[in-house]
Amino acid sequence: MAAKQPRRRQVPSKADQEGPTKVPETRADDVDSSKPTPLWRLVKVAYFLLLAGGVYLYYTTLLWETESSPTAVAEEDAYTAPVKVMALPGRGMGVVAARNISRASFYNLSYSHFPEGVQKGTARYNEELALAIFQNNAVAAGETTGIFPRMARLNHGCSHAFNVVYSWRDNEGVLVVHALKPIQEGQVGPI
Repeated sequence: MAAKQPRRRQVPSKADQEGPTKVPETRADDVDSSKPTPLWRLVKVAYFLLLAGGVYLYYTTLLWETESSPTAVAEEDAYTAPVKVMALPGRGMGVVAARNISRASFYNLSYSHFPEGVQKGTARYNEELALAIFQNNAVAAGETTGIFPRMARLNHGCSHAFNVVYSWRDNEGVLVVHALKPIQEGQVGPI
């Protein structure tokens, strides 16, 4: 016959002694608004996808509306900002066009992800061209993606050939290119 185990006395825990736990009330001024919430991140991603889709659609529908060549943009325009920040009466600071911006400026960027056999002048051609340009030139910019024509103009190569790297500065909203080694004036090749 097995020996009877003595019954252990259960000691109430500290939580049981204090009663139900109270959840502290949170006021709006107690919340750390400097950290984006997961919902805010989701909203930003959804907004970006809608924006990117809108830009993509805009350019694909307008691409070959006229017989203008994608090279209709002057080369120097690719290196100058098409917008400037200035004071707008009664509205504070804002961005305005610094020069006329051609529809072809987006299509003047290079592309390499273009499927074979697509006929020029068709709706599919316009869509594939816009997508190829985006895939070839898009750069991570924080939680989103952007196309930066000046950066896209850098003749970049494989990772072992890099002379420069880029970094996105979220607080300033700018893409900065950093030289890793000396770059000689007039140097062509993988920068």
